[in-house]
Formats: sequence, structure tokens, C-alpha cells
Amino acid sequence: MERQRQVFFHCAATVSGLGLSLLALLLALVFLVDGFANPQRQFALINYVFAALGLCFSCLIFAMSRTYDRVCRGLPMANQGIGKRLGWYLTALYAVLIGLLALGAAGIGARLLQGQHIFG
Repeated sequence: MERQRQVFFHCAATVSGLGLSLLALLLALVFLVDGFANPQRQFALINYVFAALGLCFSCLIFAMSRTYDRVCRGLPMANQGIGKRLGWYLTALYAVLIGLLALGAAGIGARLLQGQHIFG
């Protein structure tokens, strides 16, 4: 039973990390497409910067999730509690970041649905 719980937290952290990574990548693509569509060069450049930052953030979260996966698999049975705590912390952090990015995406989506660009 205890082993199943540890696997659950490991899976929860891995799946939420992958979801956060994909959400950041999706937002980066939205910034990139809006940058291409924006006729004002200075605002298009701001979009490109945010797209690059979103891509870097997505890669960082994906790398952190993969590292957590390797660390958990390499822990001996005596130290599995560390992996469980780390899984809880990462899942909570990812959930907060997913919520913040989702709120930002909702604001960006509302602006785009009104026919406006994100910046400008």
C-alpha cells in the first residue's frame, strides 16, 4: 500500500509538470503568432521576447520533471519518504503555476477574442 502511494505522488508530480510545460509552450506559441500578426514592430518584439521566455520556462519545467523522475527511481527504499515529500512540493508548486498561467491565458484569450493584439 505504501509503495502505491509513493508511485501515485511520483506520477502526480510528473503529470502536473508535463501539463505545466505544455501550457507554457502553448502560451509561447500564442505570443509568437500574435507577434507575427502585430503590425507595430516594437510590440511584435515584445511578443517575441515573451515567446522565448515561455519556451525557456517550458524546457526548464520539463527538465526539472525528468530530473525528479530519475531521482525518485534512484532512491533506495530507506529514503523513499524524501521522494514522496519532494513529489508533494513539486505537485503543489506546479498546481500554483498552472493556475497562474491559466489566469494569464484567460486574460490573453479575452483580449485576442476582442480582435486586439496582446501588446499595442
